Amino acid sequence: MPNVDCLFHFHCGQTAGSNEHVFPAALGGRRTDRRLLCEDCQGWTSELDEVLPVQLRYLNLHLGVVGDHSTRPARISIEDDDSGLLLVDEKMNIEARGKSLVAEHMDETGRLVRRYNFSSKKEERRVLDELRAQGVTVDVLNRTVTPGLRTRPLTSNLEFGGTKGMRATARIALNFLATREPEAARATALEPFKRWILSGDPEAGGFVNFAGVLPPPFRAANQFEFGHRVMIGLDSADGAFARISFFDTFELAIRLGPVATGHRRYYIWDLDPLARRAQPDVDRIERSLDGIVDHSPRASANSPRPRARSTIGYRGALIGYSV
Repeated sequence: MPNVDCLFHFHCGQTAGSNEHVFPAALGGRRTDRRLLCEDCQGWTSELDEVLPVQLRYLNLHLGVVGDHSTRPARISIEDDDSGLLLVDEKMNIEARGKSLVAEHMDETGRLVRRYNFSSKKEERRVLDELRAQGVTVDVLNRTVTPGLRTRPLTSNLEFGGTKGMRATARIALNFLATREPEAARATALEPFKRWILSGDPEAGGFVNFAGVLPPPFRAANQFEFGHRVMIGLDSADGAFARISFFDTFELAIRLGPVATGHRRYYIWDLDPLARRAQPDVDRIERSLDGIVDHSPRASANSPRPRARSTIGYRGALIGYSV
C-alpha cells in the first residue's frame, strides 16, 4: 500500500496505516481501510467511536446488531428505582445486577451477620462467589423467597446527537469521503472541519450543518429495512457535504467544507447492520450531480439556522443541528 498522509496529518504529522473501520463496527460496520488514520489518531478517535453505539444501543439490541468481535448483541443496562441495575439482552430477558444490604449485626459468637435482598438466584450466586473469591468465608443461614411483581413499566431515555454525537458522525463522513476522494479528504480547506472533530470547539470554525429534505435520489429508500445510509456530495459551489442516516431512523446532514474537486458527483453507500460476514459495507452508487436541482442547501450568513424536526413514531425522525 503506498504511503498516504493520515487524515489528521496537520495534528499528528504521520502517515496512515492503522486498520480502521470506515463505519463503526459496533453499529454493524464491517469494512476496514488502512488509508485513513495513523496508530496515534486511531487511539484518540476511539473515544468518539463509542458515542454513537451508546446512543443507539436500544436499536442495536432490538435489531440484534453484533459487533465484529462478538457473537451476541451487547446487553444494555438500565437503572431502575424499584430493582436497581438491570441488564437486558436481545431476547428481552432481564437480569438484576444490584444487591441491597438491608441490615448487619454481630451475633453472640462474634460473627458478622448480614441480610441482603437479591433480585434473583443468579444474582445471589454471583455475589456469594465474589465474596468467596475475596477470601471471605460465607455461610448462608436462611433464605426467604418473596415473589415480586412490577407494577410500573420499565423505562429509559433515548438520546441522540449532542456535540460528541455530531463529531462522531462527522468523522464517519470524512472516512467515506477518503475512500473515494482521498485528495479531497486531505485538502487544506477541510482542516477547520477536522479541528472541530478533534476538539469539539466551535471556535475551530468552518463547520456548518444543514437540514431539509433533499429530492430523489438522495431520499431513495435504503435497500435494507433498518439499514444505514451514507451519502457524500461534491460540488464547486457547496464543496463537500454529507447526509448520514442510522437505522433509517435518525439522520444528520453535514457540510464538510469548501473543498474543490473539479467535478460534481455524489456517492451513496447502503449498509446492512445485520450482516455478520466480513465484506464491503454493501456497495456504492456513483452518479453525476449534473441536472439535479437544489441538491444541497446553500450556506450563507443570511440563511436561517436549521431547526430540529421529528415525527411521531419509531421510524422517520429527521434531526438537523447547527453549531
